[in-house]
Amino acid sequence: MEQIDLLGGDRLDLDCAGLTFMGSTGIGALLEVVRRACEAGGEPHLRGVPPFQRRIIEITQLVDTLHVDPEPSGSPEAESGSDPRDAGPPGPDQ
Repeated sequence: MEQIDLLGGDRLDLDCAGLTFMGSTGIGALLEVVRRACEAGGEPHLRGVPPFQRRIIEITQLVDTLHVDPEPSGSPEAESGSDPRDAGPPGPDQ
């Protein structure tokens, strides 16, 4: 990414709904985008982050740093109100 042109207060939505994998390089790239957007006076937000990738962001304690929007109200995580970490190990038929 060469440049982000934002006016102060502009919101930059990064739609992550199609994200199927995110490793350390992807996290680094997102951190760079967020840093540049903030420097340009914008308000970056990640939205539609799939559960597995969201969990990686939570484990690395980057939810606030990456400005991850809350789960949409229709998502299974939001509907159940449960934390996937509380599910325990899978059973023998899973």
